[in-house]
Amino acid sequence: MGFWPMFVLLLNISFYLLLKVHKALPGSSFNSLLLNRYNGGNDYVGWHSDDEKLYGPTPEIASLTFGCDRDFVLKKKPCKKSCGMNSFVIGVSNALRVCV
Repeated sequence: MGFWPMFVLLLNISFYLLLKVHKALPGSSFNSLLLNRYNGGNDYVGWHSDDEKLYGPTPEIASLTFGCDRDFVLKKKPCKKSCGMNSFVIGVSNALRVCV
């Protein structure tokens, strides 16, 4: 499948999933949908912040995980090491609401 047909397919799937997540979490006002597919325990998203200006002053991000269960770890900024960290498992096809 070429780039554009795959892009349109992913866009349609993303819109469908966002509607499902929004229905599951009433009162939310998502401005982003993050889809992650993990092959195994070595796949991960590195440390980052979701506080970029493009998300607005109070962003709500819907995150869906596929492939395998993953640890989701939060830490307070500007912590450089393991201070103030919280961790929990996100299961396959689970939705997560992230409010920054």
